[in-house]
Amino acid sequence: MGKITMGFGKTLLICAVTLLGLAAAPVSRGLALTAADPTPPPATVANQGLELAWARQQAEHARLTIIFDFADQRIARVQQLLDRAKANGKDVKDLQSALDSLQNAVKEARPVFESTNGIIASHRGFDANGNVTDVTTAIATVKDLGEKYREIRTIVQPAMEAFRQALQDFRQTNGPAATPGS
Repeated sequence: MGKITMGFGKTLLICAVTLLGLAAAPVSRGLALTAADPTPPPATVANQGLELAWARQQAEHARLTIIFDFADQRIARVQQLLDRAKANGKDVKDLQSALDSLQNAVKEARPVFESTNGIIASHRGFDANGNVTDVTTAIATVKDLGEKYREIRTIVQPAMEAFRQALQDFRQTNGPAATPGS
């Protein structure tokens, strides 16, 4: 039994020395750049932020596309409702004025929106998958598109708020339509 215990102790000692030797030895090359490294790693954090901003702007563009594609139809539908309310003897003068302002704002904002189509299509600084290819150009693209979206909002938002307020005032003045059986 003494031989087994002594053999086990020696084996344990050899394993411990081997593990200490492996732990002290370098396993791989460090991650620091040396003068011999040809290219630095990509700035992934900055790229990810730009790619995320680009993806958000593309989603915003898709939303605005739907809004502008159906704006004329929606305005025409509201106009029909106003005509019917006017035929029923309701005062729709303020609501009509707000709708006309909104229609003019949409017409004014449409060319600005159309200019965003070119920015999205060219996607300068980004590849087809939305990955950054040139950081400086990508930053400029995101800024340009952001400025266009702000311009659209500046044009349309006041008219939209005025229309909402006029609609709210109209509803308060005229009350909700009575439903049968109420």
